[in-house]
Amino acid sequence: MIGAIIDLGRCLDLTTISGLSEVRLAYAYYKKSKQMLGQPLANNRMGHDMLLRELDCQVIQTLHQLRKDKGWPAYDSVRAAFPEDQALYEGAGFKAKNHIQLCVLNARDCIKGYFRPIKP
Repeated sequence: MIGAIIDLGRCLDLTTISGLSEVRLAYAYYKKSKQMLGQPLANNRMGHDMLLRELDCQVIQTLHQLRKDKGWPAYDSVRAAFPEDQALYEGAGFKAKNHIQLCVLNARDCIKGYFRPIKP
């Protein structure tokens, strides 16, 4: 295990309304493009954890390409929340495996350092 000091830089933050709105627009563009080409949309693989998120991956890749095509700066990182698994308790909005994932796209500028944690 290693630890890291990470500066998210220009982050596509999918825990915010603006980040989610940008992804929604990218999905609409992706869907329209596939329809015009007569191609099927990618699918997220079903299951209680939906671990294979092929559609989500294609939408995020579309978003990055749209930003590049418009001459907008690229994102350095992407952050998203994932509620997964069973409800923590009856009626809960919390799941047993809630977690945040971070994808660093620009490692050279975002990763400021790394270290080996000291075991207690």
